[in-house]
Amino acid sequence: MKRFLIVTFVFFVFGFWAFPQVENKSVKDEDIKLTLSANSPLVGKTILVFPSPREYVNMGKDSDLKFLVDFINSCLSELGIEYVEYEKSLDLSKKFRKIYEEKKGQDLTLAQLLAQEVKAPIYIEVDLDVKVEPYQKLSGWILVDGSASLKAYDSSTARGLGSAQAGDRLVNNSSNEDKAKKVVLSYIAKKTLKELLPKLESYLAKGDKIEVKVIGLRTLKSVRDFSEFLNTLPGIKESKRKSVSGDTAVFEIIYNGGVESFLNDFADISASYPEYEKAKIDQSGNSVIISF
Repeated sequence: MKRFLIVTFVFFVFGFWAFPQVENKSVKDEDIKLTLSANSPLVGKTILVFPSPREYVNMGKDSDLKFLVDFINSCLSELGIEYVEYEKSLDLSKKFRKIYEEKKGQDLTLAQLLAQEVKAPIYIEVDLDVKVEPYQKLSGWILVDGSASLKAYDSSTARGLGSAQAGDRLVNNSSNEDKAKKVVLSYIAKKTLKELLPKLESYLAKGDKIEVKVIGLRTLKSVRDFSEFLNTLPGIKESKRKSVSGDTAVFEIIYNGGVESFLNDFADISASYPEYEKAKIDQSGNSVIISF
């Protein structure tokens, strides 16, 4: 009788901490429905999801980090948002590492540099902590404890657009450690995106923020004239001059339709202005350089 009671008790603990936990987490994960607002400005945009500077050193060897980023990317894809594959961003980071080192004094992060390269107006830096330890109450079982932080930035200005954090825990049989970690990470990914996506929509609702550097404006009058020209473009929502140095002026604009619309409109309308029609244009993400 005593043995029967012990077995019954162990089965109860086993059932309470194991099967319901896994099942409930799966249900909870499915219950998080990610949606965008009607006519969301995020649809069709590219978002680069990249490890934070702290996590970057582990990018090529951390399978948990790769799974989290891949899962976030798959969620973005389902919503109609473009993304950059993990392996491609890793390859690009190796290619641009030297350029990043040279630009460090300009407060340019590696993620921002890559986002500009792939023409992503927004990038998200990811921090992840996952711990797996023996579950003391049951032999052969583990406790998976995970937490993640997502921070979004404008790729042209590195302006912070919002952040989201989430954590989760799961008790599971040690033979299913990889599966248990994926359940935790999937939940964390959806939880953080649920909080972060509305912030990104709100930011882009007025239009894309674009940094326009203009080289060849030799007088203050030419700077003023170009500023007035910018305000004639059909998608302009807001324009301000950030700085003037020598023959270079930097403007920050908000443009309806994004950087592609801005470039198309600029090309069409500048054709009617002899002083601007031969302009040379270089674009990197939401940063545009116009030279005369």
